[in-house]
Amino acid sequence: MDKHTAGLDHGILNVPLAKRGNLDAQIDAYKAEQAAAAQEKREAAIATNRENKAVAKVLLAELIAFEGLVDNKAARAKISRKELIEILTGWAKWEPAKIIKAHKDWMAQ
Repeated sequence: MDKHTAGLDHGILNVPLAKRGNLDAQIDAYKAEQAAAAQEKREAAIATNRENKAVAKVLLAELIAFEGLVDNKAARAKISRKELIEILTGWAKWEPAKIIKAHKDWMAQ
């Protein structure tokens, strides 16, 4: 068993808390470990999002260049070309994965 999932040792329950080890230090170490892992995860997500935004910006320009495609998609959605471009621009800024998927799907047609 690892140190975080050790079973309950009934022999140590009769030992005073002060002699069992520094519980606060163990809790602090665990919290620091969890915070470091969460920070790594956040940094990885931020890096991925930045890369996706750069790709999405290029793909957005490519989609807008195909006027017939954008006009067709706007007509199917019953919105104007300008509104569709605004939506796509918003996706490129806030949800770059959507613009990447849309580009892939639309260019496959």
